[in-house]
Amino acid sequence: MNTSLSKLSFLNTIASILIFSIVLASSIYIFTDNLYKQKLEKLEKNFYQKNKNLVKKEVEREIKNIVALKKEIYKNTEEMLAQKVGIVRNLFDNLKSDEQLSTLIEKYSEVLDNIKWDNDTGYIYIFNEEGSLIYHGTNKKIINKNIFELSENNPSLSQFLKDSMGKEQNFGSYKWEKPNSNKEILFEKFAYIRKDIKYNMYIAAGIYKDELDKKILNIIRKEIYVDRFGENDYGYFWVTGLNKKMKIHPFNPEIEEKIIPPIDFLFTAINKKALEGGGFIEYEWYRPKQKYKEAKIAYVKLIDGWPLVLGSGFYLSELSDILKNEKDDLRKLTNQYILNVLSVLIFMIIAVILLTKILSNKIKKIEDERIEQLNMLEQYRLILDKSSVVSKVDQKGIIIYVNNKFEKISGYSTSEVIGKNHNIVRHPDSKKEQFKDLWHTVKQGDIWMGILKNKTKNGNTYFNNTTIVPIKDSQGMILEYISSGSDVTELFELHKEIEETQKEVIYKMGEIGETRSKETGNHVKRVAEYSKLLAHLYGLDEHQAKVLFTASPMHDIGKVGIPDKILKKPGKLTVEEFKIMKTHSKIGYNILKNSQREVLKAASIVAYEHHEKWDGSGYPRALKGESIHIFGRITALADVFDALGSVRCYKEAWEDERIFILLKEQSGKHFDPKLIELFFDNFEKFDEIRKKYVDS
Repeated sequence: MNTSLSKLSFLNTIASILIFSIVLASSIYIFTDNLYKQKLEKLEKNFYQKNKNLVKKEVEREIKNIVALKKEIYKNTEEMLAQKVGIVRNLFDNLKSDEQLSTLIEKYSEVLDNIKWDNDTGYIYIFNEEGSLIYHGTNKKIINKNIFELSENNPSLSQFLKDSMGKEQNFGSYKWEKPNSNKEILFEKFAYIRKDIKYNMYIAAGIYKDELDKKILNIIRKEIYVDRFGENDYGYFWVTGLNKKMKIHPFNPEIEEKIIPPIDFLFTAINKKALEGGGFIEYEWYRPKQKYKEAKIAYVKLIDGWPLVLGSGFYLSELSDILKNEKDDLRKLTNQYILNVLSVLIFMIIAVILLTKILSNKIKKIEDERIEQLNMLEQYRLILDKSSVVSKVDQKGIIIYVNNKFEKISGYSTSEVIGKNHNIVRHPDSKKEQFKDLWHTVKQGDIWMGILKNKTKNGNTYFNNTTIVPIKDSQGMILEYISSGSDVTELFELHKEIEETQKEVIYKMGEIGETRSKETGNHVKRVAEYSKLLAHLYGLDEHQAKVLFTASPMHDIGKVGIPDKILKKPGKLTVEEFKIMKTHSKIGYNILKNSQREVLKAASIVAYEHHEKWDGSGYPRALKGESIHIFGRITALADVFDALGSVRCYKEAWEDERIFILLKEQSGKHFDPKLIELFFDNFEKFDEIRKKYVDS
């Protein structure tokens, strides 16, 4: 029966493919021809817009580059002028003469006269504190005149001098006559001035803005001459001025800096469009390497901060040539598409016939393999049941299956848990956030893995390393959840024992330092408890609070390196003795700093910083405010509070009122004000700890 169905399916498939292929081939030819016409129309419509967008983008990109270049050169101007002034200062600093300043300047005037730049428009001038000009690089007639009086009719110079007086150096701008130019016209000038304290004089150097702009324009010219874009590099840039002069043109340099009356209307149109914020204009211009004009579309835009317009465009004939190539390519592509489709159809017919034959032969083999797979899956299920704690719940979390290992570890029989909610074995100490995350994960169809704290029927605790997998149907809908895990209770108990042992070792190490100074072991316990409480009140998380609780007993471990005669001295320490005593912070830090353990790293911080003070008057590094680690700030308060209330070899225990007065006085000085506030707001909790660990 199976063989007959396979043959029938094989023949039906071949017949269907032959009919479908004939119909499809005819439809494809008609469709592709219509598609060609539609694409051609769309291509012509979008081609010009695409190139307009490209030209606009390139013009705006080039303007950004020009503005960035201008800003960078303006920025470097101050440094260049400072170097010029520095040359003059170095000249005078190297002189060892007792001659008057005016005599020295007259003596070295030739050297100063040679310090020129920018076609001799850049120069040095010098005046004294009273404003008397004692040197000027270009205008000798104003030497000995008062620069402040000269600036009375020059507001920009007056403001520059006003800003510069009383400063060691200043950079700014003002207007001044330009060498070899009309004296009645003032040009904007950038200037750097610096006071020479040795000779009580001001040395200044400047550069005219128009000279600087010429340099920038020459750099831009070089770039524009070579910068191209677009297909076949048809795109180039040009620059015009609002004064209707062509400033830069890579293909017509002969018209640069010239006013050309026949095309005055074009410059008028360019300026109008640029001043409106930029846009496209249409006109005729000579195409590169051609002797006749052609229609052209260009995008123009004003260069920020400059009376210059940057433009670029494309010739319509040039795009027509490119578009012709695009049309030819589209026709070739369409014909090739038809040929490819027909080739694929022929290949598919042959392939489907072969595949149909092959698939019919494989159907039985697949069924045999499926039976074998089901057998394997059953064996996998047996392995899982024997090796893991397994349970299943429905979508609402109701238990629908448990295996023997579940019964053994939980103490519940199958009948006692089937139909019950899964939280029947949930330990009351388990965090709600963990179960919220668990259900959020599995309801999204993802696998959840983690360690769950559970309780047995008798109330005992056990830990299960659990993996929960959503079981889905063929549509991806969740049907139920299966949980597989292993009992790791013994591992957790061992870990807890290791932690307790580590904590006890650290306590004992902390007690070593305290015992040498005749302090009780309960001191380190109280400091640890106070520190943990403060950490919680301050907002540190549980892990940080636990690390500080374990580490704080080591705060005085460095006292092992302090001599007994100082450590146990009943009276006040001398200055030298106290200096030695203060080294215990650094000693403790050096003992612990190289450890890779988190707790010991924290202990090294506590040992190092628990004597630092909020106002920076502490030791060993005079840290201030929040630059002191929060562990150090907390331990400092905990240590001082307990030490003041405890008997020491050099003092009696203080009464609470006296302690409170000192702590309030030292808020913002010795201690973090926020910690002091938290201490007094929660004093009853600190008092409970003090009463719990009373010294015997």
